[in-house]
Amino acid sequence: MGIAALVLGIVSLLLGFIPIFGIFFIVLAIVGLILGIVDTVKKSKNKQPKGVSIAGIVLSAIAIIVIVATTLFYGIIIYGVSQYKENNYNDFDRDSRFNELEEDLDDYFSRYYDDFYYDYDI
Repeated sequence: MGIAALVLGIVSLLLGFIPIFGIFFIVLAIVGLILGIVDTVKKSKNKQPKGVSIAGIVLSAIAIIVIVATTLFYGIIIYGVSQYKENNYNDFDRDSRFNELEEDLDDYFSRYYDDFYYDYDI
């Protein structure tokens, strides 16, 4: 069981960095952690060396931390991008309304200028 914990810890640590699918490897890390703990307890009672199972526990725990951190990191990035897009669409709407107002004012002043120009022959 110690070797299985070590292998699951390594696999989950390496594959936990994948942006979308990384969260699924937390299950492997948890199973590796449980297997490592069970194997460490069994080997402690039998007075056997437990280095491999401790390494599996450590790698699985690190994998859990890394997977949670990368999931939060990518979640924050995705949230920020969605807010950025939403704000840009709102700015675009505001700019288009400003452009319409500017065009209306240009039309008004150009008519006023034309009337003034023709009335006074400047």
